[in-house]
Amino acid sequence: MQFTYLKSESISKTFEEPNFRMNYDQIESLLKSETQLPGIFGDTTTMSIPEYIENIRNILRIRKDDLAELFDVSYQTILKWMSGASLPDVESQKLIVQLSKISDQFEESNVSRPDLLIDAKAFHGKSLMDLVRSGEANDKHVESLVEEDRIRNQAYQKFRLANSESTPSDSWKSYISIPGTIGNY
Repeated sequence: MQFTYLKSESISKTFEEPNFRMNYDQIESLLKSETQLPGIFGDTTTMSIPEYIENIRNILRIRKDDLAELFDVSYQTILKWMSGASLPDVESQKLIVQLSKISDQFEESNVSRPDLLIDAKAFHGKSLMDLVRSGEANDKHVESLVEEDRIRNQAYQKFRLANSESTPSDSWKSYISIPGTIGNY
């Protein structure tokens, strides 16, 4: 059995059932989900899996090997997903879409360092990535991290750390700042 599907870029690809090792209904479901995947915010989009992954990597600054670990696949599998040579399973596709939506929300909120926020153990000892992995992540988690970033940026500005005009010096070294200490350790 052979069938053809069209990706969002209108490139036609043909798969043979024995090579793909899925039944027709599973493949049909995958193909439909590639062009219109539900987001965690209830919307739909027409991005391809490689576009979602690129969005995640660009905004969240996640390395390919970290994605491989997150999805419990090999590095080469991530490369195949990114090139469009293969598609992830349906659960992985949902996770990819969720991470892309989180990336978009961080970008829309002008989060300065999303890569630091996603790994912060801010939710009862779990990070946002831990929650995404376990399927527990929701909008409230993302919103709280966005708010945390906003508060950090305000404190940074308030204490004028961003506009510090002090010149670097060695006065913090004990042999300079404390009389009688031996220098040049």
